[in-house]
Amino acid sequence: MAHPSPLQSLHDSAEPLIGLYGTPERSISVVQAFDPIEVEYAAIRRHAAIFDMPHCGVLEFRGDDRAGLLNRMLTQNLADPAPEGKIGRSRNSFLLDRKGRVAADLRIIHLPDRTLAIGEVFAIERTRESLEKYIITEDVTITDQTASSHVLAVHGPAAAAILGAGVEGDPAVATNIRRDTSVESILFGVPTLFDRHDWSGEIGLTLVAPAHQVAALYESLSTPWSARGPHDAAAPQTTLARRIGWHALNMARIEAGTALYMLDFGPNSLPHETGDSTLADRVSFKKGCYLGQEIVARMQSLGHPKQKLVGLRVQGAGSNAAQAETGTPIVESASSAATGTQPIGAVTSSAFSPLNGGEPVCFGMVKYSHAVSGRTLFLHTTNGPVPAIVQPSLSFLRPA
Repeated sequence: MAHPSPLQSLHDSAEPLIGLYGTPERSISVVQAFDPIEVEYAAIRRHAAIFDMPHCGVLEFRGDDRAGLLNRMLTQNLADPAPEGKIGRSRNSFLLDRKGRVAADLRIIHLPDRTLAIGEVFAIERTRESLEKYIITEDVTITDQTASSHVLAVHGPAAAAILGAGVEGDPAVATNIRRDTSVESILFGVPTLFDRHDWSGEIGLTLVAPAHQVAALYESLSTPWSARGPHDAAAPQTTLARRIGWHALNMARIEAGTALYMLDFGPNSLPHETGDSTLADRVSFKKGCYLGQEIVARMQSLGHPKQKLVGLRVQGAGSNAAQAETGTPIVESASSAATGTQPIGAVTSSAFSPLNGGEPVCFGMVKYSHAVSGRTLFLHTTNGPVPAIVQPSLSFLRPA
C-alpha cells in the first residue's frame, strides 16, 4: 500500500512544485522541483543531488530458502547471492505472470541475513501476494516494509563522498562501494542500507532507512552545515547534496537510457519489448526455470515481440522546440501524419537533453519492424510531424 512520504511536511515548508504519481484512483505526491530544473539537473551531473522516492515500496525476505524462492520465481540469476562478509549483492529482475508479462520490476538486494526487493509502490503488495502463493514448505517469510522503511536516492559524481562523510566508522563503506553491491551502516546516526545503483549516468546510491528517522537523515545530507551549530559550521558547503525533484532526475535517467516500469513499459509488456539493455540487465538466459520462462525462451530463440522500446533523437528541432509529451503518436512518415494513418507507436518518456545541446530526446514503444537503428520516424505533434531517428540503444550519453 502506498503511504505519504514521511518528508511531506518538510517538503511543504519549501513550497516545491508537487505532482501526483499513479492514477486518479491511486496516487501519491512526489516533488517535481524545488528550484529551476537546470540548476537541479546540474547538481546531478556536477556534484550530487538527493531525491525523495515515496513511489517505491519495499519487501523484506527472511529465511534460509529465500534465495532459492526468488531464483525460481524471477528472471535474473539469483541462485548464489554470495555476500562477501558485510557486503551484499544487488540485481535487477522481473517477476512475470504465467503469460510471460512483467508483473513487477524489482531491485533485489541480497544481504547476509535477509533480502530486500524495491519496486513500484502500487505493485509491491501484489508482488508479495504472488510470491507467497509459491511458498510451500520453504523457510521463507515475506513482509511488506513500505510503511516502516523509506527510500531516498543520491546521484552525482560526489554522491559517495558525501555519504562517506557521514558514515560512522570507516568512510570507505560508502566511498568505495562498487556497482551492484550494498552494505549497511550508520549514517548520521541513522541505520541505513546503501545500494550502488547507477541509473542516472552518474554514481547512484539508493538509501533505505527507517521511516521515522528518514527526515533527520534527509536534513543531515542536504541542510547547510552552518545551521547545525558551532562544531559543524566550518564544514564546506560541498559536503551536501542539493534537494531536487523528479523533473531533473527524469532528464538524467532518460539520457542514461534507463527505462522505468509503469512509465516506459508495464504489466502488459513482455520482457523483449522493454529494450535490449533492459532485457539484458534483468533476464538471464542461462539459468533454470522460472515463472513465465517458456514464453521468454521461445521468443528469444524463435521469434520477436510485436513492439519494442527504442530511443529517439528528435531532429532539427533545437532547444526551443516543444517537448513531445507522453502518449504523442509516432508515425511512419510525414505524409502518414498528414493523412491520419494509424500510428506505429507512441512516446513513453521525453526530455530536453543538456548533454545533447538541449535537444529533445525520448523513448518510444514502436512496432518491431520499425525499431531499426538509424530509421527516421515522425512524432505527430500539435505543431505537425517532427522527424526523430531511432538510436542504436536507449542511452543518449555521448561516448567518453
